[in-house]
Amino acid sequence: MIKQLLIGLLSGAAVLTAGILIGHYGITHSSGSAPSWINDVAKDVDESLIEKFLSEVDNIQIQENLRELTKVPHMATTAGDEKTVQFMLKRWQDSETGLDQAWREEYMVYLSFPDPKKPNKVTVVNASETVLYAAREKEKSYTVDQDDPEVVQPYAAYSPAGHAKGKLVYANQGKPSDYQELNQTIDLRGTIAITRYGGAGRAAKAINAAVYGVLGVLVYTDPLDINDGLMSDLNETYPHSWYLPPSGVERGSFNSHFGDTLTPYLAAKEETYRIPVENVTGFPPIPIQPIGFEDAYKLICELGGEAAPASWQGAFNCTYSFGGPGFRNTSEFSDR
Repeated sequence: MIKQLLIGLLSGAAVLTAGILIGHYGITHSSGSAPSWINDVAKDVDESLIEKFLSEVDNIQIQENLRELTKVPHMATTAGDEKTVQFMLKRWQDSETGLDQAWREEYMVYLSFPDPKKPNKVTVVNASETVLYAAREKEKSYTVDQDDPEVVQPYAAYSPAGHAKGKLVYANQGKPSDYQELNQTIDLRGTIAITRYGGAGRAAKAINAAVYGVLGVLVYTDPLDINDGLMSDLNETYPHSWYLPPSGVERGSFNSHFGDTLTPYLAAKEETYRIPVENVTGFPPIPIQPIGFEDAYKLICELGGEAAPASWQGAFNCTYSFGGPGFRNTSEFSDR
């Protein structure tokens, strides 16, 4: 990973849940219905408040703004980010429709980026290092804009660089209790754990694993947790519905602390005291890489060992097993 101290503008949504619900209620849907988990969120919200808000805004304008804000990738410090800053600043400074005051504020933030010349790879190899299977390095494109060269490859921000190699085990959500249960039947030292999102924070999945000698972690979004179990991009997932497509990868910060890493709970201005990088805590201690559920399916369904508990099972049409560690004897990856 490349980690640099860079100037960036931090402008984000104040309330993510409200944004999801406004999108759900305020934008005309071209196809499909919302995933059930959105409806579950809606149960805890007073719909009259959402309706009152929407009655005072132009839902068509919300849709147009969303389209404009998602035209190009805009990861922090990139040209797309600067374009987004200028767009929002112009909108908010508009004398008729803007805010009373709007200005640009810059912060010195410690950020993490992948090395485009050395993309992260997940492979299954045999004893002679021949690659038997390789996970996608880039998500499948469904529209022209998704081929933009500025689309960042899947990576875990703040994960350490490294070359972890070992036999695979399935560790459910990567909670302390999951690794504890797994370690009762399998010696986890020197293994690679594959986990699904949920139950524990992103960084925690690796922090919890390292305690047991795990060398690296893969993480994916199980269709059972976010897609109501649907998996096919032929007629079930995006672009036919809201559901995550098979190659879709959730990105995000794998830092377990809030705010800027070097200036926690303080504004990351130039004059702010910074913790020395070598003293920073909260980063994953071992490499961790997010993958799509199409690759997770291939890996999990080939695992050997005992069947995992019912609460560990997901949407794949196979039994989720702990791993031998490694793949079952009848697997195309057996003895690898």
